[in-house]
Amino acid sequence: MTFDTAGNIYAVWVDSNNHNVYLSASSSEGTTGTWTSPIQVNGDPANTNDFPWAVAGSPGIVDVVFYGTSRRGDADFFPSWFNNRQAASHIKWFPYLAQVHLSFADPTSSTIYQVQATSHPTHYGQICNLGLGCTLSDGDRTMADFFAVALDSTGAARIVFDDTTNQHHGAALFEARQVTGPGAFGQTVSGSAPTNPMSDPSGDAQFPHFFPVTGPGANQGHMDFLTLELIQSDSDRLKVRMVVLDASSLLPPPGAQSTIWLTRWQLKSLGDDGEESHRIFYVGAKSVAGGDPTFFSGTGISANNDGVPGNGCITNTPRNCKIILYPQEKSQTGSFNQQTGEIIIDVPLADVGGPGAGEVLFSVTALSFGEISGDPLFQDVDATRAFDFPLKRKPVTERKVTGGGYIHTDALGNRGSFGLVAHTDNRGKITYVDHLTGMKFQSAMIDSVTIEGNIVTIKGMGFADNILTNFVVTVEDKAEPGTGVDTFSIQLGTGYLRSGVLQGGNIQLH
Repeated sequence: MTFDTAGNIYAVWVDSNNHNVYLSASSSEGTTGTWTSPIQVNGDPANTNDFPWAVAGSPGIVDVVFYGTSRRGDADFFPSWFNNRQAASHIKWFPYLAQVHLSFADPTSSTIYQVQATSHPTHYGQICNLGLGCTLSDGDRTMADFFAVALDSTGAARIVFDDTTNQHHGAALFEARQVTGPGAFGQTVSGSAPTNPMSDPSGDAQFPHFFPVTGPGANQGHMDFLTLELIQSDSDRLKVRMVVLDASSLLPPPGAQSTIWLTRWQLKSLGDDGEESHRIFYVGAKSVAGGDPTFFSGTGISANNDGVPGNGCITNTPRNCKIILYPQEKSQTGSFNQQTGEIIIDVPLADVGGPGAGEVLFSVTALSFGEISGDPLFQDVDATRAFDFPLKRKPVTERKVTGGGYIHTDALGNRGSFGLVAHTDNRGKITYVDHLTGMKFQSAMIDSVTIEGNIVTIKGMGFADNILTNFVVTVEDKAEPGTGVDTFSIQLGTGYLRSGVLQGGNIQLH
């Protein structure tokens, strides 16, 4: 419920029979018999909806937000990400804003403006509304019945929502701000979306930010961002530039042992089971005890379907991501000029998801942390506003290798069977089963796909009998199906190695 500046009351709800959003209003303090007949607020493609929230402005104007999907049905019975990531990713939820200009005399003549509030989905699959009962069926309650909308002084909507589309399916909080269109106070909203480079005010990096007795701590000049900038230096590389206020000392905040400067974003990519995901990627710098910084990049692996934890998030049952981590997976080249406070990290795009021409890095944000040894919680010190960054990468001809079949793994003919699809933009999936030992392997992330002639080398991370390990798969497409001369090799970080000529199946380089 909400009320406008004249005291009119509005009630908003979702009907569990048809999953549409409705609104009714009262101009007499909500007394019985004074409510208008309900009007439907949502329209296609928001066909199934959940978690409505509302805020009213001038008389008769109400902003209503809700999560909506084009799939019709009951959100409780959609596929749960925890049971079937692939099926869940085909059901895409978006936050919607509908502004209602209500006619009290004739609600059916009211005007409604509906807009999708984000450019990419914020949730996949089931939204379980059965509370603790969801845990009995691996139901998905990560959205936590959370949504909020408020108005700023111009009448522009400011929406805070959950986004679970990262590889961990962990609910991260985001804000979207209305920058154009009709405002809830009857005036046109005029603004602009944040863009690259992003400036940040000085003096806002106190640690702690708040303390009940002594108040905020000292400003951490070396963690106080002034600028964040992405520079696409060439078609295959990206420079991340962060500038801080005062880097004369790099000593971490009180209680911490290290300082981290991080720039993170999300990119439409693949999750760790091959499903669609707006995966988290990041680059950063780290100084231990005020020493010279080192530079890194990474993405972090999610917990697998058997509940084995990944390195990118601390989870609880059933694999609910609670604390996102930023493991330093790859070393990068960088510099830190302590006189100017300028940090520059040069990273190959292949190391951060290999995005292609026109793809967008969503919600690019710089964050500075204090890191406490043995404690997964960072000391949050400063952060910039977020912006989206479209890449202007030169188009390249994408290639892929596909195949499946088996090789002999011993003299008795016990097979090693495999299936694979791998693209040169690092999308794909590899599975392998050793029928002698029973070892099962599946890839979680492909780091690189290199083609030399008819030989393809695929490197990445995966799970061998639920143990996270690196892998190298090499295949050769020597001839067409049936000739039996294609080759397959797999080497794991566990020491496992098998290779041979295909005894059945085929490798095809496209």
